[in-house]
Amino acid sequence: MDGPAITGGLGDGGIATARHVVAASFLAWMLDACDFFIVLFTLDDVARSFHVSLESVLLAPTLTLLTRPIGAFICGRAADRYGRKPVMITTIMVYSLIEVMSAFAPTLATFLCLRALFGIALGGALFSALYIWARVPESPQWLARQRAGHADATQAEGLWPVIRGHFALCVFAVTLMAAFNFMSHGSQDLYPKIFLGLERGLPHPSITLIVVLYNIAAIAGGMFFGILSQRIGRQYSIALAAALTLPLLALWTLPQSVAWLTVGAVCIQFCIQGAWGVVPAYLSELSPPSVRATFPGLAYQCGNLIAASNALLQTGIASFLGTGLAPALMFTVGGGALVVLVLTLLNARRHRAVM
Repeated sequence: MDGPAITGGLGDGGIATARHVVAASFLAWMLDACDFFIVLFTLDDVARSFHVSLESVLLAPTLTLLTRPIGAFICGRAADRYGRKPVMITTIMVYSLIEVMSAFAPTLATFLCLRALFGIALGGALFSALYIWARVPESPQWLARQRAGHADATQAEGLWPVIRGHFALCVFAVTLMAAFNFMSHGSQDLYPKIFLGLERGLPHPSITLIVVLYNIAAIAGGMFFGILSQRIGRQYSIALAAALTLPLLALWTLPQSVAWLTVGAVCIQFCIQGAWGVVPAYLSELSPPSVRATFPGLAYQCGNLIAASNALLQTGIASFLGTGLAPALMFTVGGGALVVLVLTLLNARRHRAVM
């Protein structure tokens, strides 16, 4: 995989490089996630600004998720051909421009178009780009292929032969990422503003506190299950986190008190994002070496494409049942966790049988 090789194996230089890579990744994802979730936290405000219904504004995150596979394919292919670093910087610059333009959208249609473009230009922000340019090296594997003076198989034949040659792996990865995204977006997109704010009537300070606490728990969960995956294996670490999510669903949605809702949100995000903490290494290790930049991103974003209807699906279930969002949240997140659990265990069993 690209990641461990960046450290150089030994020496202070390799450790310093790894720190820069972690810092750049943190900056890029933090700012990207900030922009995505700002829309979710202000859904009712955006609706009022454009004088439209809340359901109309829900198209914004849906469009963002729908167009992500386009960006994953284009940028992943470009990264395999031209290098990870310049492509990442370019997408960050484009993302930054779209982010600024979104704030000045004159109509809902313009706003929705910009959110669709944002899904393609997935990245961070401009100071982040300068940091990457100055401190983060190019992938050693990509540089080695360039020095060897040969194009990899995907560059010569295109991506489709690789997909055809690894069809079962592609189906597995996309299905797994769809379940992961139902689990993650299902637990975050409507939970703060729609469920806690509009449905439960919690004041903004309480919502802010819950969100801050469960995001701290998410970071801790990612670290915990990531470290655990080094000991028991990626798949078993993911399966454990997914299994622990299931009994927490009721605690996460059914309590009436702020205290117990906070406990449930903290616990469930520790597990859900704990499982996600293993995903980058797991997908990279599953990837064919020649498409290591394209395959993980494309699998992840195609899973996102399938799960893009999450917010509309949850509101639809809630409307159909007439019981509020709680059952819809439990159904989508629980279903995603169950699929993640089953697929990872089946794949672990298959690999054990092959060995």
